Amino acid sequence: MAIFLAGLTSVLYGVFDFTGGMATRRSPVFAVAFWSNTTGLVLSTAIAVGHHMVVGASFTLPDLAWGGLSGLAGVIGVMFYFQGLAMGKMAVVSPVSAVTLSLVPFLF
Repeated sequence: MAIFLAGLTSVLYGVFDFTGGMATRRSPVFAVAFWSNTTGLVLSTAIAVGHHMVVGASFTLPDLAWGGLSGLAGVIGVMFYFQGLAMGKMAVVSPVSAVTLSLVPFLF
């Protein structure tokens, strides 16, 4: 199951990158980032509620605070990423951001 979910995540990141990059060429970066993150928030909330109902897991206030903080950082990162896709070449912006996203957690 873990391999399937990892593969699905990789495919969805690729779809997200491509469709987000294409959308920022036609729409403002803020609008694209807003709708993509709103969709992610709704889906993540549904998954968390479903997980709570099935497994019985509980979330503490620090869990929610860290989740909110990481979500805010993600929104800022997506806005910069989409701005890069709108202004630059996708073949340059995507690999640079992918390597950066891989190295930062590894180094820290």
